Amino acid sequence: MSEVIPKMPRCNLHSHYYPTGGFCHYCLSEPSETESTLQDALPVKSSPQRQVGGKNAHATVKFTVNLKLVSMKNRKIQTRAGHVFKNPDVKAFEEDFAMLIPSEYRHLMLGSLTEPLAATIQVWYPSRRSDLDVALVLDCLQTSGVISNDRHVIEQHLYARIDRDNPRIEIELRVLDL
Repeated sequence: MSEVIPKMPRCNLHSHYYPTGGFCHYCLSEPSETESTLQDALPVKSSPQRQVGGKNAHATVKFTVNLKLVSMKNRKIQTRAGHVFKNPDVKAFEEDFAMLIPSEYRHLMLGSLTEPLAATIQVWYPSRRSDLDVALVLDCLQTSGVISNDRHVIEQHLYARIDRDNPRIEIELRVLDL
């Protein structure tokens, strides 16, 4: 007989358990209160959405995020007192990016040491003043659960384009066969 855990918070979309409560960082929704067993609370060993190799492989993931990419040059700001905090523009970009990723890609956790990734990223800027730096995009993909770790992206194709009316980021991720 399994032991019952009373009222463990659970994400509405992905069924993740959160013993401390709070928001699901994959879908940014409030968890629902449900009763579950200890067996249900254990991590799932194999999930079709997380399996990258074999029949359930997501060979290519492609989507567009309609945001203007902010600069990473001043990602952290230091005050005169020595306190360091995140630039408000970067923080707002990270929050908006996570909200705009299609929900079917937020929990994929693509990439591993045995299945590295190739990324093609086209950044559409409103002008030529910005430098092409996609480190923030890769960090946001990792935070949102699209990729397991940005170090698994071993091949990058980066393009800077101009679109004054619709700045955006087009992302394509492919699992490489080694």
